[in-house]
Amino acid sequence: MVILLVTARVPYLPCTDGYRLIPANLIRRLSSKHEIHLVSFTVNDGSDEDIEFAEKYCRSVSLIPISAHVQIRPNLACRLSPRWRRARLSPGNRDARRVVQKVLHARRYDVIHVESLHAATYFVGACGDVPTLLACHDCQSWRKRQLLSVKGPMVEKLRVWRQWRATRRLERYLLPRVSSTVVVAERDAEILVADNPGVDMHVIHNGVDCEYFQPPAQRICRPTVIFTGNMAYFPNVRTAVTLGRSIFPRIRHAIPDAELLIVGASPEPQVTALGEMDGVTVTGFVNDMRDYLSRAAVYVCPMWIGTGIKNKLLEAMAMGLPVVSTPEACSGLAVADGENVLLATSEDEFVEQTVALLGDYARGDRIGGSGRALVEGEYSWDVAIRRYEELLLSLESGGMLDHGLRGGNG
Repeated sequence: MVILLVTARVPYLPCTDGYRLIPANLIRRLSSKHEIHLVSFTVNDGSDEDIEFAEKYCRSVSLIPISAHVQIRPNLACRLSPRWRRARLSPGNRDARRVVQKVLHARRYDVIHVESLHAATYFVGACGDVPTLLACHDCQSWRKRQLLSVKGPMVEKLRVWRQWRATRRLERYLLPRVSSTVVVAERDAEILVADNPGVDMHVIHNGVDCEYFQPPAQRICRPTVIFTGNMAYFPNVRTAVTLGRSIFPRIRHAIPDAELLIVGASPEPQVTALGEMDGVTVTGFVNDMRDYLSRAAVYVCPMWIGTGIKNKLLEAMAMGLPVVSTPEACSGLAVADGENVLLATSEDEFVEQTVALLGDYARGDRIGGSGRALVEGEYSWDVAIRRYEELLLSLESGGMLDHGLRGGNG
């Protein structure tokens, strides 16, 4: 099978960015059996992109430079606005569309796999009769809708409302124009199908590399809690601030030598400021997340906005860490409260559950071990990529997998 893989960002491993992580695992695991040609969008000339990983597995790698002010990214949702149409026709983006046409006419592809809504805007309608799979990860309009419930200035709510409206229009425009769509969680699929009747929708869970993320041979028994993620992403920023300002001081009051690790790239100023508090370390970017996960006793995720599947939780569970999380953050995972995760619905419950785990490492090991077993059985990349391959092969042959959702029916 000859696959054209289109990504919003150049994929490589190791990484924590979902828009690189899924396609990187696709090319690593499918290239031995299929011929993969990669097209990735990049800002400016792409000279700072790491393409060595992609070149190792792909038959060809093409970079499409686009203007920075219309770069493809999940939080830029005004794709159907007049302003975006004008930007799209600017000289730099006309060049990008010419590269797209050149790639599409270079050879015959059996199937086209496009990662992200906004990468799809350059390809949908230009692929002819080649079956196209759109992987949009989650329901982005639902994520924007959840952000509207967050307390904040009215001007910020207006901005988010405009993004929600534009993202919903974009989903409604693109989904009926591709052969099939895939998301990582059932709830996202249900919302998208309800809003886009008749689309062929599939759910393929995110994976985690269970060989790379292994529990340490011997975990250090220290009262350390951890939260990870891109600290420029608003839901992560809000979660880190809530954890650092409201939850952790109460944990430290109960356990005076408790420590908090906030680990992730590009921390916003309000996150960086948490590092001035007693017992709190804000790392910024780290080369290897495992070094920090192995130092912690509990992973804490007080995130009240939930779409898709949180890779951060899969990685913590794969490392054998007990996780205390909101139900929203776990909404895409088949977890059982008290067995492989502890769920908390308030700050009081987060304090209570975390303090209890820090006082009973044996219980933490049992919950962490059950979480690891869940990840190995349901959320490994081997399982996820096998399902992607089945779907791509069915599209190539003109068939349709039975487990697709259409018009709201499973």
